Amino acid sequence: MPGARTVKTFSTIYFEHLLSLARPAGSPDRSALPLSGDDNAAKKSVTALLDRLGYDTADAGTLTESWRIQDGSPAWVLPYLSDPRLPWPQDPGKPAGAKEIRTALEQARKRF
Repeated sequence: MPGARTVKTFSTIYFEHLLSLARPAGSPDRSALPLSGDDNAAKKSVTALLDRLGYDTADAGTLTESWRIQDGSPAWVLPYLSDPRLPWPQDPGKPAGAKEIRTALEQARKRF
């Protein structure tokens, strides 16, 4: 799509956790969502949106590097699960801050 600015972010968290894990800015248990994109202005806009929704961000790089936030990577859904054995609809979720997400992104880089 000519002129489109794409940022990938919401694919890393179970949709019900978006409500249960949102926190005001400055909260010590505020979660972060990784984002990937090629356009820095677009990433800045998405960062502002996520802040309003109650999330910090962790930059996962370009869209080419977005494989680090794909299904099966350490940064995909797993950091937010309170108990990975529970089916997601019953899992209330747990906060995962920017440091935890950056660690998961680095683990993905080493594993794959």
